Amino acid sequence: MVEIYYFTNSCCYYCIVNEKSLSHVQFIKSKAVGETEASRMCDGCDHPAAFVFKAIKPGIDTIRLDRPMALESCDSTYSKDQELYVVEVK
Repeated sequence: MVEIYYFTNSCCYYCIVNEKSLSHVQFIKSKAVGETEASRMCDGCDHPAAFVFKAIKPGIDTIRLDRPMALESCDSTYSKDQELYVVEVK
């Protein structure tokens, strides 16, 4: 399993830009991480979360994450500041 942790809030969110092109890992789910009483009471506060992937076959994938604003779609043309995570499955 691979977990990529991030912070999200009501203004923007993280998304996986190239989920359909991954061939060595598979996206399983997003999950909330370590939510506190203070973060539940604050609509604009950051909330920790994680993307969870499982290995499906040996090789290398690059997971591309972007952070569009709340009403914008997640696509490969949105941002030049995408985060890249290279994952090697052995």
